[in-house]
Amino acid sequence: MEIINKYLSTADLQHLQKLIGERIDLLYCKQLYVDVDSAIFESHHFSLRCKKSYINFQNFEKGNEHYSYYELSVTESDTPLGINRDESGAMRGGSHVRMPASSIIKIDLFEDKAEEEWNSTGRELITVKYDSAFVFHLSNKESFLLGVSESITELTQFIWNGKELNDRLEGLTKRVEWK
Repeated sequence: MEIINKYLSTADLQHLQKLIGERIDLLYCKQLYVDVDSAIFESHHFSLRCKKSYINFQNFEKGNEHYSYYELSVTESDTPLGINRDESGAMRGGSHVRMPASSIIKIDLFEDKAEEEWNSTGRELITVKYDSAFVFHLSNKESFLLGVSESITELTQFIWNGKELNDRLEGLTKRVEWK
């Protein structure tokens, strides 16, 4: 059995440390997909404000003819991904999720794995381990998740606290923690 690790880079992970201690109340996105029967919101990307910049989270489906997996991307920019500013500097053309204002006190990174079993002669089981979800713990005892939505639409999930968040973490392994 071959194991392939496809984790976020050190440079990507350094962006997360900047969020510890940040007071947040809005999560920005270009478009928001909402299922009213669920506490799960999805978008092509989400952005959190961090001092004078934004930390952006985005999901991509990756792979080749031998295996596939989902890859989170963490970047930093002057504005939220996909949202423009007008001449006055005001942001236009986006959506947001309002949360109770609170500070991020801890971030957990969870990994998942994709197993591809090939029945062709000479092929072996391939397991791809990849970073799948961030859980942000807040000073008000609440938490939320930003992570991959396992679909070909390459959406990123936001889950606010509760059962859906716990269900989403089932079977995942905590890989890194920041305090």
